[in-house]
Amino acid sequence: MNSCEVASMFTCTTCNKAYRTQRGLNQHLSKSSSCKESQQISSTIYQQPPMIEEESPSVKEQTVASEPEVLLPTIVDVNEKVQYIWGKYRDIEFEENVSFVYEQIVYWKKNLFMLPTGKAGKLFIDEITKLINAWVENSPLKNISMKATMIMPSLLLQKPSNNSKAKDHLKALERRMECWQAGDLLELLQESLTIQRSLKTSTPKKTISQISKKFAEEMQKGNVNGALKLLTNNMQNGILPLNDKTIAALRMKHPDATPADPEILLPDERPAVHPIRYENINEEQIRKAALRTKGGSGPSGLDAEGWCRILTSKSFGDSSTDLCKAIARFTRKLCSERTNSNSLEAFLACRLLPLDKNPGSRPIGVGEILRRIIGKSV
Repeated sequence: MNSCEVASMFTCTTCNKAYRTQRGLNQHLSKSSSCKESQQISSTIYQQPPMIEEESPSVKEQTVASEPEVLLPTIVDVNEKVQYIWGKYRDIEFEENVSFVYEQIVYWKKNLFMLPTGKAGKLFIDEITKLINAWVENSPLKNISMKATMIMPSLLLQKPSNNSKAKDHLKALERRMECWQAGDLLELLQESLTIQRSLKTSTPKKTISQISKKFAEEMQKGNVNGALKLLTNNMQNGILPLNDKTIAALRMKHPDATPADPEILLPDERPAVHPIRYENINEEQIRKAALRTKGGSGPSGLDAEGWCRILTSKSFGDSSTDLCKAIARFTRKLCSERTNSNSLEAFLACRLLPLDKNPGSRPIGVGEILRRIIGKSV
């Protein structure tokens, strides 16, 4: 075997078997599952293209024309450690997509449908349970689990249209869950952005009699928050538009932090609280706290009614119970252990609303419902 023949051999990176043609190597990989899996993980091995002996110009031109062009794979560092793979995406790429999507959804209008019952609804809840357990168990998904949880409602529960029915919502959720499990977040983002652009930017103003009638109905139901929200949304001076002028005014109200006066600070030594104090926080406590929680949504878009349905509805069976247990574990760990706040960024985030005081503005922060449920359970 001469040097030209050695250079043109195709070698399996797992068992080091050599083949004269790429076809031979492909047949070997199709028959050997272990070699095929290893080849997929380390598919970045550079293959040297075949060398051609010096021949006469006519023979050389015929040889080059008869052989197809070989496209070399992209070179990637095979020694780089991969902590996890979500669908078809490596850990770093998936985390970048989650962060990018989160930065987009915080500006969206509310347009979510209630979680439908059935297999798709249970699968949605199971995904949230898996992410929260990942944070509790310090898995490789911990740094991104809360942010992934908060983007799920906006990506998966977007109403396809204003006139969509329950069966349309179910079909949309089933299709979107497949994309979510495959890690196709950018495809889901593109669909949701298209829906958001089609939403009406403004709604016709209601008359005073219509507002009064609706206000009386909400008060009779005992929904005081809903009645007050109705008045707030229909005031002449409501929420200011989010433009450069409003953002500048909000930043003026939040100047850079300055060192605190030591005399007003509490001592560094905090009273020790034994973890047994929080052992009574269980799934039943979480369920009761969800029933007592009211109000609008944080940046995730899922309000108290949506969370209450997920956590308390009997239609979801064990899926709802498992999620309550996961949130209880999450709560106990937050109360009894020190943790890095970077992994809780999306959990602690608030939606900032600039109310028009005419003149001036009043910033109102609306936190995540999940955070409020946990606070009530403690």
